Amino acid sequence: VWSAAVPLSRVARIKQVTRTCLNDVLLAALTGALRLTFQSQGVRHPPDLKVNVAVDLRGNTLPFNIPRLGTKAALVPLSLPLSWDGAIPRLWEVRARVSQMKASAEAVVSYGLVWWASHVMPSSWVRWLLHALHGRTSLQYSSLPGPTSSLLLGGYTVKHIFNVSPPRAPTPVSVTVFTYADQVHLSVAARRTLPAAHALTAALLKEFENQCVQMSELLANRRIPGEQRRTQVFSFGELDNSQS
Repeated sequence: VWSAAVPLSRVARIKQVTRTCLNDVLLAALTGALRLTFQSQGVRHPPDLKVNVAVDLRGNTLPFNIPRLGTKAALVPLSLPLSWDGAIPRLWEVRARVSQMKASAEAVVSYGLVWWASHVMPSSWVRWLLHALHGRTSLQYSSLPGPTSSLLLGGYTVKHIFNVSPPRAPTPVSVTVFTYADQVHLSVAARRTLPAAHALTAALLKEFENQCVQMSELLANRRIPGEQRRTQVFSFGELDNSQS
């Protein structure tokens, strides 16, 4: 298991400028990191990569309700545009593909099928079904929102929280994103059978951080929608001074 942390403010500004979701920005950074990692291994033009994305099917709970423990997520296949060159165009393409995935009923169907099979079919058949559903993907991705402020444990501030999600067989690599306080924590878990697992995951984490920096620098001169409009609002005192 390997991990890294990225400032949340940098990722949040990219999201605000491009009017995308936080998950779109993180997936785009992961896509660029995978592309550069493959190129460093000799693959000059990496093809699109099919991954499993965990989709949360729980509805939004009311603030005064106590949330129930547990998960209700389905793994949905998504093709990451590794063949796209350019960080910002790649972000637009990731957003389009994620939007198409959200508009489909694939997550609900997949969750219902696995739930029904686990209650009706023998365990050996369930394992065969899971292998058939998720056996053609190269990576598993999941993201979880954490506390927006730092936690205290025994009087000490918890600085980092890394969430590790083991890859479901036969997927070799699992990437988990966890937002905590002012940081985005990225964890990568790889199977021991993966060749050069340490070098690949270390390169992936490094390139993920570089992709976040690159997108931030490319959008440094772009305003967040609404910023320019607010600067054009004058007070009555300023208007009187300008007329005099």
